[in-house]
Amino acid sequence: MKKVWIIWLISLLTSFAHGGFLSELTKVGKVARHVDVDVPLHKLKLPEGLHDKHIASLRPREGGEWILEGADGQLHVIKTIEDVARLQPAPHALLLDARDLPGSLKHFENLPDSLPILLKTKNDAVFTLRRPTGVNPNWELNFSNIDMPVADITQLQSGLWHLQRPWKPGQISFREIGSASDSLQETLAAMSTMSRKTLVVAGNQLPDASRILLKAQAETHDIQLIMLDAPNPTKVLAEAQKHTEVMLSGSLAENHTAGFLQQFAGLSDERFVYQLAQGQGSQSLIQTRPVPNLTAASDAGLSIGDVAAHTAKHLVVKSIVLAAPNEARGQELDQRIVPFIPTYLQTYLIISGFLGFLASLTTWRAWNAIWRLHRPEHWQQWPLYLLLRPLHFALFLLVFLPVAGGWCFAYVVLTTLWGIFYVLIVRPGQWILSMIQGNR
Repeated sequence: MKKVWIIWLISLLTSFAHGGFLSELTKVGKVARHVDVDVPLHKLKLPEGLHDKHIASLRPREGGEWILEGADGQLHVIKTIEDVARLQPAPHALLLDARDLPGSLKHFENLPDSLPILLKTKNDAVFTLRRPTGVNPNWELNFSNIDMPVADITQLQSGLWHLQRPWKPGQISFREIGSASDSLQETLAAMSTMSRKTLVVAGNQLPDASRILLKAQAETHDIQLIMLDAPNPTKVLAEAQKHTEVMLSGSLAENHTAGFLQQFAGLSDERFVYQLAQGQGSQSLIQTRPVPNLTAASDAGLSIGDVAAHTAKHLVVKSIVLAAPNEARGQELDQRIVPFIPTYLQTYLIISGFLGFLASLTTWRAWNAIWRLHRPEHWQQWPLYLLLRPLHFALFLLVFLPVAGGWCFAYVVLTTLWGIFYVLIVRPGQWILSMIQGNR
């Protein structure tokens, strides 16, 4: 009977696969991925000047085509993104889900210069993709006062992934690093308990050696590290902590990394240019480009008060460095159910446990072959038996089933296939051979 249902299961999975069942699951997954795309525009934090404007939304369609939704709610099928320019009435902006980006930035080159390209992330943050101009020949990812040059679609996706990372209460720490070496050592020691969290450190003219140690420790423990070089680190850190508390309370829509970084400005310029670079190993670096007017401001003898008055809406810092797990490492960490177990191992344990459940009788027999609890013959042994019985079953369910269940299922499948092969091939062959030998 056991072999019958194993054969039925294999046949069912095979028929599903050939009947397009797996492809249908893929389609369902693609549709489910876009369930959160249709968020009302009035709930999105749009760039200034675009509220209550005609914004056309764009999403991909099978076959390489695109579906464009106009202001009147009508859906239009277009072959290329450039066809957006022919939409009437002309939209004031184009909204595209960041997960639906085309394979190259060249698809946006022929759009009108006056048409902003808005990219919505999975947590409903809206970024702007700026095209090259005569003044600035680079593509740029923009959010508020943050500009990040991107050379290709890969850098754009990576920059978006880092800047839109959501911040969660209880996962953020702030520390000031002074001139004394003990403050650095204390911070390094504390980082060993901050795995997968965010740490914001501030100091005045942090030495390169300290930065290297901090980045190495952040990579070891998968920490998102933000280093602020500020003239007044104590004040900057206190104000940044207040901003974070407000951000995490839900009062601000920008509950993500870009929402945190937008509060800072350089000494003589309210806008920072951020550069994305690959760090060591599994770490990415985002650091601010040196402010062009920084030296001029210092030579002019501007006080911190004068500079702060010039950048009244932002906290004054000299530079910012963000060191965080890169996109591949971060996605692997996000997929983990148990934080300290790698994703590939968790996937194996889940699949193996499911397959072991399908072959539960064989799995249970294999477990009892390793450790069998015999019913006691004397009443004095019953307390120990009753104590070990739930432990015996718990170890089977939590350890042996996910670890060895897949192998037990494979054993059942192989023995079943061998039984079929033996009945259909070997036995008839033996009978034919015996008939031939008998006739000699």
